[in-house]
Amino acid sequence: MKSLFLITILSACSTLAFGWGAEGHRVTALMADDMLTPKTRIQVNQLLDGGTLVDAVLFPDIYREALKREVPGSDKWHYDNIPVCGQLAEKYCEDGNCASAQIPKQFAILADNTKTKEDRARALKFLIHLVGDIHQPLHASDDYDLGGGRKTIYLPNGTVPRNLHIAWDVDLVKLLIRGMSESDFAKQLTKDHRKDFSRWMRGSPVSWIMDSHGISKRLAYGKLPGFTCGEADTNGKQMGLYEGKPWGDTAVMLTDDYVKGAAGVLPVLIARAGARIGGLLNSALDPEGAMPRQSSTKTDTPPVAPATPKTESLREALSRPASVENPPNK
Repeated sequence: MKSLFLITILSACSTLAFGWGAEGHRVTALMADDMLTPKTRIQVNQLLDGGTLVDAVLFPDIYREALKREVPGSDKWHYDNIPVCGQLAEKYCEDGNCASAQIPKQFAILADNTKTKEDRARALKFLIHLVGDIHQPLHASDDYDLGGGRKTIYLPNGTVPRNLHIAWDVDLVKLLIRGMSESDFAKQLTKDHRKDFSRWMRGSPVSWIMDSHGISKRLAYGKLPGFTCGEADTNGKQMGLYEGKPWGDTAVMLTDDYVKGAAGVLPVLIARAGARIGGLLNSALDPEGAMPRQSSTKTDTPPVAPATPKTESLREALSRPASVENPPNK
């Protein structure tokens, strides 16, 4: 008899393959929206012609092909294909077409009041989406398999084949949210992790991506049944093997432990993405007002965006820690 846990997993299926799935991206946008200062909110509203972050966050996925024609290479901005096995053996971010290169560029465009409204609005849509994408481990790693897109898996005791990338983008996130509204899930993540928000704003998009890459090495790829890294070929390229042999058309059944491990780390990754989106928007659009405000009463929940000076440099913005650390919720 299947456990309730497995029944929940098996019901979480979708044929859509968005980064984090539509649900995950909307949760990050809901979290970020809750962090916006009044000035940032006004500017977001103006740039989006009355729309919200939730309305805009899926734009780069929904219009990926059209954007690719308008902005060549933009279809590759959603990820950094860092090899999961061995050392980086080839250039994977040609012409700046990867997430780690584009997040600072889109931040700078958004923060620049001399840019056109159209350019800044598009930068806003890319920024909130790409920051979400890089927290999905398979958007920060690759086994020469489209970030797991060519590895066939089954969820525990399942009969419907999936690819590994979709499982992380969609199925495992649906498991987390199941039984809750996206809004309630976002509020729960904020409540659970608010004390971490200022700390999470430190570092850089590259360091954030490398955190995701590490999770991919340890879990997303590393805990796949039978997965090991092979020896480097004459070109220095290393690929994953299944029980010591080329992966080929192998289809594996994920274990309960694998799924439980993913379910344990995904809430933190989604929460980091939401917090960083909100913090970056405040840094770009209202840097002087981004300092957390003091509560008027002991029961008030203080805003969380870190204080940053007016700047168009993402590196500079992130190099300055918040001047007020947020106390943990009681």
